[in-house]
Amino acid sequence: MSVTNDDYILSKGYTEEPHYNNDHGIDRRFYRRFTDDVGKKYGISVIKYLPLTHPSTGNTIELGYAYEVYLEPKTGGALLLKFYAGAELDNVEANVEALFKTGLYNYYEEWE
Repeated sequence: MSVTNDDYILSKGYTEEPHYNNDHGIDRRFYRRFTDDVGKKYGISVIKYLPLTHPSTGNTIELGYAYEVYLEPKTGGALLLKFYAGAELDNVEANVEALFKTGLYNYYEEWE
């Protein structure tokens, strides 16, 4: 099992996305699109949060990484999945792929 960090995220093919400085306490954002022979399945966003300082104690709280993915159910609408602190990138990818393979979700775009 790997430990998620910026270098590991980049080594897995994610690219850093621009964002506004201190946009909701975000330090960095990364994104990767997942595809197969049929088309674009989904994309995973990795959000790295800035540490927080507790106002009373002054203790630093590391928030780490969160993950987001949008899926389009075949029944309509959209599904936003969020994985929070403690989740590791490899597990997030495996869980999202398993969910997509159920056949309940549309491709974002199919190849021509």
